[in-house]
Amino acid sequence: MSWDLLVVAMPAEFATMDDIPPDFPGMPLGPAAAVLQQLRARFDDRIGFSDPAWGHLVGAGWGIELNIGHKDPIDSIMLHVRGGGDGLIAAIVSIADAVGGRALDFSEGVFLTGEPGETNSWQAFQDYRAQVLSGSAAVGGDGERREDDDDADRPQ
Repeated sequence: MSWDLLVVAMPAEFATMDDIPPDFPGMPLGPAAAVLQQLRARFDDRIGFSDPAWGHLVGAGWGIELNIGHKDPIDSIMLHVRGGGDGLIAAIVSIADAVGGRALDFSEGVFLTGEPGETNSWQAFQDYRAQVLSGSAAVGGDGERREDDDDADRPQ
């Protein structure tokens, strides 16, 4: 289970997903070699690319998988965030900044800026994660939360 964000090249005038016009043409982050180099330069030995399509960044109590894919040029990077702790939001914003992009939080529909207090969806994810780990949230075999707790324990 992870908190997923998408790093895309997007003008600063768009603060939310709703601000993006349906006909807005996508913009690439850049050539694959340049994007990987920008990430390596930003994070030195903290980021690994044993497979250029998947990067791994580790911090104190958290980890981020970077799903880069095989396309060239790279049009987006999916971030799969696990764990928690200090510096996580700053790391996400720094990943986006390193490649000239912005991190879109799907759960809130907003682009992260790194401003203080901008952790509502991260906190909601952590709360949900704690419920799942403690067994108090009803979760189906697909990992999705079930609204009807009575049916959640029934085999699918």
